[in-house]
Amino acid sequence: MTHRQVIVRVLSMFLVGILVCWMPTNKLCRGRAQESWTYQKLLRDSDLVLIAQPLETKVSVDAFPDPEWNEKLQSRVTRFRVLVVFKGNYDKEDISILHYDLKPGLAVNNGPRFATFRLKEVTLSSPHSKGSTSKPEYLLFLRKKKDSGFVFTSGQLDSRLSVREMYEKLPTD
Repeated sequence: MTHRQVIVRVLSMFLVGILVCWMPTNKLCRGRAQESWTYQKLLRDSDLVLIAQPLETKVSVDAFPDPEWNEKLQSRVTRFRVLVVFKGNYDKEDISILHYDLKPGLAVNNGPRFATFRLKEVTLSSPHSKGSTSKPEYLLFLRKKKDSGFVFTSGQLDSRLSVREMYEKLPTD
C-alpha cells in the first residue's frame, strides 16, 4: 500500500467515525432559529407600543395557528388596563391579548418563549427584611392582526420577546 493510499484510508475512517458519532446526536443538538428583537426593531415593527397593567387572565379556546404546536399549547387571554400609549392609536381603557403557554407538565427542549403575566405583587424576603413590589406593569410591543385586535410583534411562539415586566423602584430604607 502506498503512502497516499494509507492517508486516504485513515482520512476515510476518520470521516466515517465523525459521521457515526454525529448522527445519533444530530437530532438532540438542533436549535430552533430565533430572530433577534432589539428595541429598535420592536419599535419599528410595532403598530402599538404601550404600558399596561394586567387585570385578569382567563383560559381561552382559541387554537394555535400551527397544527404542529396545537396539541402542546393552551391559549389564554389577558385583559390589561392601558396606562400610556407611546406609539399608535388606542383610546380604550382596556386591551385584551391572546397568548399561549405549554400545557401543564409539558417541557420542550429549545421550545418557545411565551409571555406570562403576574397579576399580583411579588413578595421579597431576606433574613433581615421583608417587603413586596408594586403590582407589575408591562411594556408591550404589538402589531395589528389582520381581522381585529393585536398580537405580539415578535410572534406568538416567542411572545416574551415583545414584553418587558416593570416595577416601581423599591424603597431603600
